[in-house]
Amino acid sequence: MSINWIILGAGDIASNQFVPALISLDSCKVAAVIDKNRDAAEQLATRCGAPHVFVDPTEIRRFKEADAVYVATWPALHCEHTVLAAEAGKHVFCEKPMGVSLAECDRMLDACRSAGVRLMIGNNQRFHSAHQKVKQLMLANTIGPIVLAKVDFLTSFRLRQGERFRATQYRLTKGLGGGGVIMDMAIHAIDLVRYLLDDHVTSVGCFHDHLVYDSEAEDTAVIQLRFRKGTLGAISVSGGIPYGRNAVELYSDRGAIISEQSLARVATDTRVRVLLDGAWTEHATPAVDSFRAEIERFVESIQRDAQVAVPGEEGRADLAVALAAYRSREERRLVSIEEMQ
Repeated sequence: MSINWIILGAGDIASNQFVPALISLDSCKVAAVIDKNRDAAEQLATRCGAPHVFVDPTEIRRFKEADAVYVATWPALHCEHTVLAAEAGKHVFCEKPMGVSLAECDRMLDACRSAGVRLMIGNNQRFHSAHQKVKQLMLANTIGPIVLAKVDFLTSFRLRQGERFRATQYRLTKGLGGGGVIMDMAIHAIDLVRYLLDDHVTSVGCFHDHLVYDSEAEDTAVIQLRFRKGTLGAISVSGGIPYGRNAVELYSDRGAIISEQSLARVATDTRVRVLLDGAWTEHATPAVDSFRAEIERFVESIQRDAQVAVPGEEGRADLAVALAAYRSREERRLVSIEEMQ
């Protein structure tokens, strides 16, 4: 069974990561590209062999040849576009963050349930081979209960984007991205650490500011977490720092599990190091296209009528933590996740 896709949003992630991974799969074809910028839509359609181009998202209602919609528009539009796709009877793969409010997440979940379609959130970091190895080690209880979990995720938007960089881009503008790097980057780290620990965040503290760019929203943040089972967590993110370990670090009273340079858009060969009772071991983790891997899992869920790998409920839980981080900074206190519900 081949899955025909509509690509809604022809920006950087869609054009350079998701769609190239999508068309590498025999099970997938792009039927149409939709973007308010017709030139961008036509360029992407030409690259992926899509026969149709639209500028109006409501064309989804009339376009019968598609089975699924990839929502890669601004986060502030994710809810509107997911609901539109669901009401048209299309399965939805929505980029992170799921939305910009929990009410939006609930509306998206309700729309997909009512229509009987799948909803998966694009937390591709779960599918990095290093993170999959860390998950295997955690499932095997390799070092025992985790006391401290740390994630660093740092990059420089200015250096990465070159002349295209603007401090007014959506990921640094509240009205488009819902915030700054907490919504754009920390949401990945939040999802990843929740996934690896298989635990729920109970309270959140946060400092954030725009320290590098003259942007409306934050370009750097530090988030503190407490989990239900007692683990303490720390997440550092920035869009203005050119180098970071981009690591996942899990510590127990018996040792550590460390995955360095694994938080990356384009995966490279990495290694996972394990310290257990004073002895170190290493596990090589070859590069895997995490975008392709998440698409494969989504397609399998449709073909087998099974649960998706990252359901909307997970995206909502991630967003609750991110929004609690903003409230913590605004109110200068620790925020309980229960307050956010």
